[in-house]
Amino acid sequence: MADRISNLPDEVICHILSFLPTEDVVATTVLSKRWRSLWLLVPTLDFHYERYISSNNNRSHSSFVRFVYATILGRSFPQPIKTFRIICDSSVSDTIIWLNTSMQKRQVQNVEVGYLSKPDWVHCKVSFSIFSSTTLVVLKLHRVCFNAFPYSVDLSTLKALHLSHIAFKKAQFIVELLHGCPILEELEANVVLCNDYY
Repeated sequence: MADRISNLPDEVICHILSFLPTEDVVATTVLSKRWRSLWLLVPTLDFHYERYISSNNNRSHSSFVRFVYATILGRSFPQPIKTFRIICDSSVSDTIIWLNTSMQKRQVQNVEVGYLSKPDWVHCKVSFSIFSSTTLVVLKLHRVCFNAFPYSVDLSTLKALHLSHIAFKKAQFIVELLHGCPILEELEANVVLCNDYY
């Protein structure tokens, strides 16, 4: 049977690959020389700790961390990242670094960050850089705690905000967040104050 997929333009293949988990996208590099560098052009990075660990008995916490670092740093900086998704265990403490690196001049439009279970207060931070993005259209946060908040929020392009099991130290943080989203069209919120979360 002829390999019709490989005959498609790079843009079409990358669009198809953008719907796959990043570990599967990277695995396509072994298919042929044509596919060896295609994964670098895929505009989506999708990391899920539990999915990654459960898909292979040889994978561990440390291999997940190394994989995420290698994938993000393996891409050239001018290459856009339209969607960045990271769902990880609360023991993973590198989330801010990954998010900051991915958002630097990458034109990121969709961000999803979350934890698989109620996070330890020490390891529940989200990079404040997402709250001043000029390209972000969709922001989804899961099981994140905010014991501090940026002085100002400027999400002038944000249209959808999903907050699932979010804990804020102060109610004022919620007001500041919503005030910084002037064109918000879609809001889903399940939030509590931190005293109710612990």
